Amino acid sequence: MPRNTVLVIFSYNRPDLTRRRLEQLVGVNCPIIVSIDAPKTGSINADFTNLEIEYSEHAQFMQTKRNLGTAAHIVARISEQFQSYDNIIVIEDDVAADKTSIDTLIGILKNRLPDDILTIGLFGGLPGKLLSSLGLSYWRRSQYFSAWGWAIQKEIWHLYSLDIKEEVPKLESSKSWQRMNEGERVIWKSRFAKVVRTSSFTWDYQMMFAGLLNNKMHLLPLFRCLDNEGFGDTRAVNTKESRPNWYLRSRGTIQNKGEELRIIPGWLGKGFESLDRFTWAGSSPTLLKLLKTKSYFLRTR
Repeated sequence: MPRNTVLVIFSYNRPDLTRRRLEQLVGVNCPIIVSIDAPKTGSINADFTNLEIEYSEHAQFMQTKRNLGTAAHIVARISEQFQSYDNIIVIEDDVAADKTSIDTLIGILKNRLPDDILTIGLFGGLPGKLLSSLGLSYWRRSQYFSAWGWAIQKEIWHLYSLDIKEEVPKLESSKSWQRMNEGERVIWKSRFAKVVRTSSFTWDYQMMFAGLLNNKMHLLPLFRCLDNEGFGDTRAVNTKESRPNWYLRSRGTIQNKGEELRIIPGWLGKGFESLDRFTWAGSSPTLLKLLKTKSYFLRTR
């Protein structure tokens, strides 16, 4: 039986952003669910009712019975949908992606991902338009999880848990953990400690933890094919501040030939992984300096 996929758009009482996502993604080659976390107080924004009526033929709207918070909301909905689907693509309401890239991801997910892969993401380290125009729709293995647009298959979902307290001592024996430099381990230990204190603090650190603990990798594209519109939005959880200087907005489109998963050699992927190390760990001061200089140059031209 062929594998089936569902795209879940997670919304946090921001109907304006949810509308943008639906405008971009209606017509993808899989069902769409809009999952809305109930507000802490009061009722859901009335604009969602109008949105549900407008897109009733294209998407199924679901709302939690009570406010769960970002972490519990995402995990609960994914666990629920794996009862019906083999693959789940996760897009939060402030993450902009295009239909072609999502359809390419859907095609790849029709088959089981390689055994060493935990997730497949859509956020690459390099600006996307140039590489996209050259047709370089290749993927690479990375130690770093990209929380901005990603997919996971149900066979491997059991490795993930919000509560990592009992598993933390096992991390020291992980080969993936040992490959990290001392500076990175300090950074991630601090982050995992916050998770141990409060498992609902976040959800993406736990996915990074699951990969490190189980020696799994993440598939990422060579170039950036989505964008995060949440920077500077006071309603956001982690992107309330202004867009970082190093963040270059250019993004491209992934379009593989058929459903072929083309992965570049590991030694070549290591170069791109340096960008991931900075993006997700902030532990590469030399790269930070380079990217800030590059960003400043582009903004002043």
